[in-house]
Amino acid sequence: MKHFFTDRKLLIYRIIGIMLIFAFLVCDFILALKTKSGIYGQLPSFLERLSHYYSYFTTQTNYLVFVYFIFYLFQKKFKNTKPDFIIRLMVTVYITMTMLVFWLGLAVQGDIVTNMSVYEWISTFILHTIIPIAMILSYIVTAGDTFYKFEIHHKTNYWLICLYPTLYLICILIRGYIRHIDHQPDNTLFPYFFLNFYVTNGFALLAVGSVLIFTLCTSFQYFYIWINNLFYFRKQIKENNITKVDQIKIMINIKKHRQLDQKGKVAMILAIVVAIFNIIFSVLYYVYRDMWSKILNFPYQKELVLAFSIIISIFSIITLVFAILGLKNLYWARIVVGFCSIALVCFNWIWILGPVFDIVIATLCLNNHKYSKADLDAYLATHQQPLKYKAKIIPNKIIAFDEDEK
Repeated sequence: MKHFFTDRKLLIYRIIGIMLIFAFLVCDFILALKTKSGIYGQLPSFLERLSHYYSYFTTQTNYLVFVYFIFYLFQKKFKNTKPDFIIRLMVTVYITMTMLVFWLGLAVQGDIVTNMSVYEWISTFILHTIIPIAMILSYIVTAGDTFYKFEIHHKTNYWLICLYPTLYLICILIRGYIRHIDHQPDNTLFPYFFLNFYVTNGFALLAVGSVLIFTLCTSFQYFYIWINNLFYFRKQIKENNITKVDQIKIMINIKKHRQLDQKGKVAMILAIVVAIFNIIFSVLYYVYRDMWSKILNFPYQKELVLAFSIIISIFSIITLVFAILGLKNLYWARIVVGFCSIALVCFNWIWILGPVFDIVIATLCLNNHKYSKADLDAYLATHQQPLKYKAKIIPNKIIAFDEDEK
């Protein structure tokens, strides 16, 4: 099998793959603009069709994969390197979201599935299955060159990767609003049904869809980082670099003995209080929604109140559980509390103060102090390492690795 995967043949495979993707994207572009059926039949001008075609997250992410493959080819051919890990992670997360959201969400809509022509089915299958799988396989094949630490990801790169979906959502909502006031056909306002806040219960659907998308974006980032680190360990073991593997494992295990400081305790207690209040108020607000509507002199929609109550309750319950675990000095529990608090900034029954509390909680949780010499000593006290290996890790070798390297 090895002769099928030589560097030269891999280069040929990549070139062929890029050519096939390019040919398909060109054909898809031309046919989408030329067809007179479906939504495109309601868009008479070329610019409107062009705008609608590129408004799809699917279209944008597939073009992004194509550009990535070209960039990878040039990097490998002329510099003998790979694109930066964050770039690989970013593109893989986006295209995975494209695949999963379609097949789990959009595909269940009967009108979309039944009204597709043969070409549309082929196009859908390629855009939402073939190209995403090709990108995922490319990520897996190139994973494991470096060890990427989870705890540094949320400080910079996590927000960088979330930036594109955020900007996409904002731009698409503004575009839909402009088209609405311009009296364009309702089914051409937004590329996806869950973004249309003009329909009945549209805001509830938009809220649920937005939360789901950013939950997937977060989950896939850490899942693919885990995949990369798993392959890294396997490569190091295969190359017999046992010492490096042991050092990284010790660095990870030391975190279990990290002492929860006063700020961390305040964050966990505050998170528990806010979560309990949100859970209780979600139940009371939904049960007594008629009374609250009269008191606040504000009309309500039953489905909208139910949707927000469910969203807030789910995030609050998760926050409550992991905040309790965080008090037991579990590092990952504090990170989960931090992300849930970010979500609750937008979905919170405690007006004004609630988002402020959640911002404080998230800031404290996502800025945990690095482990200290005392934490290292606590680890060594419960793990009897050989004396010569203690001498290797006590002079801050592992701590230096944690602070300076990925």
